[in-house]
Amino acid sequence: MFKKKKSKQPPGDLNNKPGEVPLAQRIIDPRLPVNHGERFTLQKTWKAMSRKGTDAALAIFLRIFKEHPEYKSHFKCLPPSLDVTDEDQLRDCDAFVEHAGVVMGALDDAVSKLDTPDEYMESLKELRIFHQSHVSGFNKTYTQVFYKHLLIVCEDVLEERYNDKVRGIYTKYWEFYTNQVAGE
Repeated sequence: MFKKKKSKQPPGDLNNKPGEVPLAQRIIDPRLPVNHGERFTLQKTWKAMSRKGTDAALAIFLRIFKEHPEYKSHFKCLPPSLDVTDEDQLRDCDAFVEHAGVVMGALDDAVSKLDTPDEYMESLKELRIFHQSHVSGFNKTYTQVFYKHLLIVCEDVLEERYNDKVRGIYTKYWEFYTNQVAGE
């Protein structure tokens, strides 16, 4: 009885005018490394990381200390007698667990603030200033090591959800994030 009018636009572009860039591909803010679609994927998949909370952050730092035990000297909160190569000692250290929770909170914050670019950029600036003033000799090497182990832990936690698309988004986003914290 009624014939459905055929749309000249591809599926998924129904809210766009002809020739307009699809919403998912639009840039949120030129200062940010992700577009709308990538932000959506990042925020959706990050929820699984966030549910792991402190455990995910602990895993990152356990990996870092296994590879770089000398980094302990940058963590003033850790007792001098703590052996950072001993996973049980680290997990039993309240200061270490608390620090991991703070780090995970900062990572959660970084993902959620993508919706408000000005707040996001300000929080990166504050994080950079904090690290530069509290970590002697702080430089890009530290953030690169963190970035490397963050991605490994993300892959472990997300399992099959960490497909090529998500890997690409996480790589681009967290590289940008750690470079900003390093002051690049």
